[in-house]
Amino acid sequence: MLSSLEFIERGYNVCILGVSDAGKTYLAKAIGIQACKRFNVGYFHSEELLERMIAMKEQNYEVYS
Repeated sequence: MLSSLEFIERGYNVCILGVSDAGKTYLAKAIGIQACKRFNVGYFHSEELLERMIAMKEQNYEVYS
């Protein structure tokens, strides 16, 4: 169950999918607010997250090349 935040403790990711105006952002923010009480939390739109991950991968590649 998402409200227990057990998925965080287990190291799982959550992907919230649905049609426009279904409440995905509302749900993500509600989970994030609860998680902030116990964990460090980041909130990203998928495009921004992918861009950051690619940049981190490239930076790591440059360090070990």
